[in-house]
Order: sequence, then structure tokens, then C-alpha cells
Amino acid sequence: MLIARTLIINYPELIHSARTIVASQYGSGSPGRDIPAFVSLAESGQLKLKEMVNKTYSLEQINEAFTALNNNEVIRAIIVHE
Repeated sequence: MLIARTLIINYPELIHSARTIVASQYGSGSPGRDIPAFVSLAESGQLKLKEMVNKTYSLEQINEAFTALNNNEVIRAIIVHE
């Protein structure tokens, strides 16, 4: 879902205060750095992955999973293919 927003910028303040605007998609993550760190945290028990999943769906329930996601009924769901 795309949400359009308008941002009003005070240009003189922006350039005189030496600020910058940086675009970011998905944050500033680096998979090569972050995935090994996440694995390490999960293995040590510091990152509780099971607690982050709201619901598990079978592959046959994929349409139901997308409907639940679009209706804000779940935050994180897992599709399991067996």
C-alpha cells in the first residue's frame, strides 16, 4: 500500500544549517553485515524470532494471509510450504 505525503521544507533553513536530505528505502540496512548479526542474536537467545510471528499459514492459505495483512489483522505472518 502506497501512502502519499507532502513534506514542506524551509529551504533557507535547510541550506544555512548544513542539513541534508537522504532518501532511504528499508532503512540503512546492509544484508552482508546485518544477517550474520541477526543470526548470532537469534542463536544466543537475544532475538526472539518466535515471538515476532503473529500467525502461521500454509501455502494453501496464502490468499487468506494476504487478506489478513491488508486488513491489518497481522503484523508478521509466516507462509509454510510442506
